[in-house]
Amino acid sequence: MDGTLLNSSRELDQETIHAVRDAQEAGLIICLASGRAISTILPWAEVAGIEGPIVSCNGAYVVDADRNEVHHDHLAGKTSDHLIQFGRENQIHTNVYSGLDIHFSSLGSYGQEYMRRARFISPIETDYEEMLGLTATKVLYMGPAEQIDEVHAHLEDSLSDGQAAIVRSEADYVEFLPFGINKGAGLMKAAAHLGIAQAETAAIGDYWNDLEMIEWAGFSAAVDNAVDGVKDAADVVVPHHDQGGAVAFLEQVVARL
Repeated sequence: MDGTLLNSSRELDQETIHAVRDAQEAGLIICLASGRAISTILPWAEVAGIEGPIVSCNGAYVVDADRNEVHHDHLAGKTSDHLIQFGRENQIHTNVYSGLDIHFSSLGSYGQEYMRRARFISPIETDYEEMLGLTATKVLYMGPAEQIDEVHAHLEDSLSDGQAAIVRSEADYVEFLPFGINKGAGLMKAAAHLGIAQAETAAIGDYWNDLEMIEWAGFSAAVDNAVDGVKDAADVVVPHHDQGGAVAFLEQVVARL
């Protein structure tokens, strides 16, 4: 969604909405796949008239077209508590996603900025101590990009194998998911639920959290604003997300039917 379907103002333009609806009328099943919590994806699905399944939390929480749960994975309690404690000790803004709920360590400047970006969101302000023991679908830190780079490097070295998957979805975010979880795995589960073969799937993205999905899909595209690694993995590169990239992608997929 962010950086791909939505424009730089994190809005859906009318051309994209029309392209989505035309693609569905042509027979495509459109699935939104995002690092966002499902509560902040559903309003955009409604605006665009998207009727397909949704992959949220970078693949950890997947629902079908009727919004019934298809897959839900979560971090081990020991791992999520370690991350929450680390966030508290280093005073890093921390979000804990627990099913449908999003817990913020504070509603300060980073909490406000996250709400501005995500828009349709009702976070629960929860101090670090109260976060301990939550069933965490994922944990997210937000802060200055330089700090987040350092935190990413440190925790990548200190977390033992199999504890968590670490992914970047924005320069000032670092996210911790259940090990083995990513958007590619989420798309695979959604496709399997629908009885759709891998070769019949298509995906588009822009950032590192899209990489596994781009690699897994039968046909893939990167918007021109994507990071180089995602562009390199994609079958085609379409225009910038502010210049109709998602529209061009949908038109190419429809043409392949």
